[in-house]
Amino acid sequence: MLGKAPWADLVFGKVTLATATMVLAVAGLVGGETRPWLWIIGSAGFVVLHTAVNAARDRNIVRRLGREYDRVQRRAVQVVSDLGQIAGNQFGLWMVDLYLCESNWSPSKRPPFILRQQILSRQLSVSLIEARHPPPSTNPQSGVYGMCYREAKPLLWANEAVYGEIPDNAWTAMEPLTNDDLSKSYGVLNVSPLIDQVGKRCIGVLAIHVEPEPKAIHKALGTLRTPEGRHRIKNACVELHGLLVR
Repeated sequence: MLGKAPWADLVFGKVTLATATMVLAVAGLVGGETRPWLWIIGSAGFVVLHTAVNAARDRNIVRRLGREYDRVQRRAVQVVSDLGQIAGNQFGLWMVDLYLCESNWSPSKRPPFILRQQILSRQLSVSLIEARHPPPSTNPQSGVYGMCYREAKPLLWANEAVYGEIPDNAWTAMEPLTNDDLSKSYGVLNVSPLIDQVGKRCIGVLAIHVEPEPKAIHKALGTLRTPEGRHRIKNACVELHGLLVR
């Protein structure tokens, strides 16, 4: 399968897209009879192909969720169960959301004349007590979700306005408006990348959060910071990645 081949990850990666875009932009600046049409057409064609292949990959992952929905849902429920046990049978404390990356593309007036837009779209939510309203989609270029997705590393955000200062809190890396917006719904928000066993090929994020209440924040931080809690979440992300990318 194209999406699984190592050479395909290299050919249709970010570096080749950036190179083709730069070649197209430079070639487009050359005028007159010396204009390198071969480079222009070749680079433009590769950009279109690159965008189409990556958009198809994203759609395949979302379709895969439909086929494996029951297994994915059971694995998300298991996350609630695992964290609930670690927290002293506090199963109703947690809400789990699964966000997958989707791509849309549209014409552009500037080289490479095609625009690829990505969003992290919420595909699944699991909670014993529905108390919060997570966004249906979010920008992968900003905020806690976006930072987790781009850097493929877990982040822990906690509401310092309610709980006070907390070490290694993603709160300090966010803009005040972002923190204010998150504070309306979350006391603690833990986001982890959906990556493979070697920590690559991120396809989305797993978000775990609790309500903005001091006792809930204290219990959640105590659970999510334990080696056992981090281990359970990491295993869940790897297993979910395996279910969605085959």
